[in-house]
Amino acid sequence: MTAFRAPKGTFDLYSPRVDLYQRIEAAARRVFSRHGFTEIRTPIFEETGLFSRGVGEGSDLVNKEMYTFTDRGGRSLTLRPEGTAAVMRALIENRLVDKPFHQRVYYIGPMFRYERPQKGRYRQFHQIGVEAVGDVPPELEADILGMLFSFLEELGLKDLTLTLNSIGDNKPDCQPRYVEELRKFVQSNSNALCNECQERAKRNVLRVLDCKNENCKKIYANAPRITEFLCDECRAHHNRLLMYLRLNPIFDGKIVENPFLVRGLDYYRRTAFEVSSKGLGSQDAILGGGRYDDLIKELGGPNLPGFGFGIGLDRLALVLENFQLLSPIAKPLVMILAEDKAGPMFFANLVAHALRKGGGKSQSPELTVYVIPYEKSPSKAFKWANRLISEKEAISRLNLHPFAILIGEPELAQGVIRLKNFTTGAQGDESFDRNAFEEMHSNRAKNIFNDIFLSFVESNKSMIDELRDKMFKAISDSSASPSESQSNK
Repeated sequence: MTAFRAPKGTFDLYSPRVDLYQRIEAAARRVFSRHGFTEIRTPIFEETGLFSRGVGEGSDLVNKEMYTFTDRGGRSLTLRPEGTAAVMRALIENRLVDKPFHQRVYYIGPMFRYERPQKGRYRQFHQIGVEAVGDVPPELEADILGMLFSFLEELGLKDLTLTLNSIGDNKPDCQPRYVEELRKFVQSNSNALCNECQERAKRNVLRVLDCKNENCKKIYANAPRITEFLCDECRAHHNRLLMYLRLNPIFDGKIVENPFLVRGLDYYRRTAFEVSSKGLGSQDAILGGGRYDDLIKELGGPNLPGFGFGIGLDRLALVLENFQLLSPIAKPLVMILAEDKAGPMFFANLVAHALRKGGGKSQSPELTVYVIPYEKSPSKAFKWANRLISEKEAISRLNLHPFAILIGEPELAQGVIRLKNFTTGAQGDESFDRNAFEEMHSNRAKNIFNDIFLSFVESNKSMIDELRDKMFKAISDSSASPSESQSNK
């Protein structure tokens, strides 16, 4: 029987790689919330008309890349190929755009486009996006771009470039005037252009500037520049944005103006930008975005501007892996080897619960805890533990440091538990309140677990805290360089 496989252009995410995605998403939520953004979640599929109207009939996305189907009710639906149109629909439908203050939202989730799979580009891909709608002056655009760079720097990325352009607006003396000149230029060079450019020129001539064909790029280097056709209002907007960006030291030496930069979707006006990194080779753009003044009105809402960006989470993860950034915080992997009898198992579960909750300390670092029962001799449990930590790549990528705690009837009789550091081989005993434990064990049928646990933590607080402190100190010592370790002695 043929085994099923993931569809072409898709992939499964599981540990340890999914942990990297979770850390990126957690950083996004932290940084965006500091700037007043809240999360929004929209359906994975929408009415097809939302994207054909919002994104643009002339875009490659609508013409070639959408996953569209007819449901059993005869409705044409599309798996969302991008996030902005869906978010705008949600803001309009739920009357969030009617608020007196501008809306700041972000989203995280999968998108779908039928295109040729390649490194960092898939048919189901993951995206982080940000949208600000309402009163969006150039200074707010600059602030959002600063937030974006703060997020990327929190991930550890430093070698970044912000590429900017203004593509004007739809007033007759602005972008339409440039489009006419660009169309003349394309027509005069049509015999030398690729077939893709000739097709794009028929739908939206601005899109030819996004061609990746080297010969076409050389031709477009001599094309008219949109910056020479901007109306006074768009030029002032762009200059004001540049002024605010240059007042923020986070952008020092990182701003590049490119008069040929355009976005792939038709709703953009004025500001268009990309952020790139050297970690992806020729396809080095991590994300892009810009301003959209007419989109909300086009979708049936009020005449409000918006500004936002979308981050390809899969490509971002590749960059972080290439640069070996955003490693997980070191934490103990604790295997409690417990004799399979009532007393040791009861005690092991109390210790495991206490360690997972942080013992007597609030906001204590996290750790991973397994309870492994054994019969007669702990040797088999140690073998199981050794098999668990033999997955060295996973252990290393998750930055886990293995420890074992031995709890058997002999240990309970002595009032100690034994701690072993698998990395160094060091072992030691920790004493606990044996009398308090025996009293709890004998009365366990009369109490709910939470009461027993609180009593256990109270009587053994120092032991639990000592266990955690020893493990985290051992990790810290093993992570320090030899010179640092020597200086700490």
